[in-house]
Amino acid sequence: MQLLYVIGTGVLAAFCVLLAVRICYQRRYIRTSDRINDCIFRNVAAYLLLIDPDFNVLQTNYRSATGTAPQAVPPKVGNLLRCRNGEDAGVCGTHELCADCPVRAAITGVFRTKKGFSGLEVPMVLYTSDDHTETVDCDVSVAGNFLTVAGQPRVVLTVSDISAQKRTQRELEKARVRAEESDRMKSRFLANMSHELRTPLTAMRALMEPLRDGLVKTEEQRQQIGTLKALGYSDGVIAFKYFAYAMLSTVSGALAGVVVGEKILPWVIMNAYGMLYTGLPYYMTCLLYTSPSPRDRG
Repeated sequence: MQLLYVIGTGVLAAFCVLLAVRICYQRRYIRTSDRINDCIFRNVAAYLLLIDPDFNVLQTNYRSATGTAPQAVPPKVGNLLRCRNGEDAGVCGTHELCADCPVRAAITGVFRTKKGFSGLEVPMVLYTSDDHTETVDCDVSVAGNFLTVAGQPRVVLTVSDISAQKRTQRELEKARVRAEESDRMKSRFLANMSHELRTPLTAMRALMEPLRDGLVKTEEQRQQIGTLKALGYSDGVIAFKYFAYAMLSTVSGALAGVVVGEKILPWVIMNAYGMLYTGLPYYMTCLLYTSPSPRDRG
């Protein structure tokens, strides 16, 4: 019996030692996990909030991230984040605008449906001074996940500051609008310049065509002169030919001008004005054909 008692005591002692070692190992593992979690919470680029159905913040990394002192009573979500509406009312949820708060509506929906949400972008106005005289406008992205802690419903809320991204997005949108406006102005400028350049270029083309035709005709005349020389005509005969053609055209034009200007054109003008004034053709005819010449007057 004593032997069995000694063996049992030894086994029990070994079991206690192993249990103590196991407990020490677990405590060390828990402390290491706490340090890792604390480092993660301190360096994560977001605020993590564990809240209950009454919007009380039970745990958060907001204090360690901002360096603010913890409070004895768990604050509300809006009071922790220093929302202007919640701070002005004293308690988050009592301001008249809190009923329309999209964050409160989303959290209420998580507790009701037990389903999370993400990507909720909300503009907020937060106090930056303890005397509530300085504020800052910011944009936040909110996400929430439902979980149960010790049988109690909880929501893990993630609040990320996206003010820089939104500011960059707005600047890019303005740059895009300016680029589109510049492109439209360039198109209008090119269209106007195309019209403005096309008109003088067309006129210049019209002016250059006679010169081009003249050069072509001159070249043709040179070829004709060369042909006549090849046929045996002398320079004097060729020059007389061109002189005779020029005189013929000059005399013909002068005779045609005298006939048209002295006879045809006055008759056309008299008949045209005769449609307006009665007796004008007869008077003008008498004036033209019966008036004495300057020699007769002398």
